Amino acid sequence: MPTAAASGSVRRVVLTSSIDAIRLGHDSTGTVGTRTFTEDDWSDVTRADPYPKSKVLAERAAWQFVRGTALELVAVHPGLVLGPLQRAARTTSAEPVRLLLSRGVPAVPHLGFAVVDVRDVARAHRLATESAAAAGNRYILAGEHRWLGEIAAVLAERFRPLGYRVPTRRMPRPLMWTAARFDRTLRLALAYVGRPALVSADKAARELGWTARPADESIVDMAESLIAHGIVAPRVRRAGAPRVVSPVPRSQ
Repeated sequence: MPTAAASGSVRRVVLTSSIDAIRLGHDSTGTVGTRTFTEDDWSDVTRADPYPKSKVLAERAAWQFVRGTALELVAVHPGLVLGPLQRAARTTSAEPVRLLLSRGVPAVPHLGFAVVDVRDVARAHRLATESAAAAGNRYILAGEHRWLGEIAAVLAERFRPLGYRVPTRRMPRPLMWTAARFDRTLRLALAYVGRPALVSADKAARELGWTARPADESIVDMAESLIAHGIVAPRVRRAGAPRVVSPVPRSQ
């Protein structure tokens, strides 16, 4: 993207990366699960899986490209992006909610996420474009940390009355290892069991004026969107239960 922008009249590029370029591969420090990572941190590519490694290498290449040019670069790093979908498409970020809502797993793996709403990510891109001070900076975009069990509890409270059998019991690690043999998503998640995604978005709040909406709102809105788009099959509605509708974007 910076290469294409440099050939035209573009002054600033906002690069969308991920907190996976910041918080992973730090096992050797002994701080996994206790340390809160910031924009000063980079995932260790010698210890990281292919996805975070690709995010680190792509971002470093972008910073290297703009060095010595007039092109301005801002990198934003969202956590687990939830909230309403624009179209009927299965995305990686939607998988935890989809699996729980469709009971694609019999129990809940002990996985942690730094949740952020897609609408707040979009707003952060605008702020990063408009703020003069943002040039040359990295920004973490993440709200409240949620264990998958907490996400399941939110979904169960809202959607069990509608007939969705959302699991809430924690999945024992041996069972997850067995299930991962048959499920690629679980297989990729094995390395992250029991590890919270602790990151700080204080810099984005301080320099961009960015805030994140409550995680529970994003969780419910994504679930309603998955149902409305037919990605998760609708259930027979119980008498007196509220009807699921596609969420209307709330004001920013």
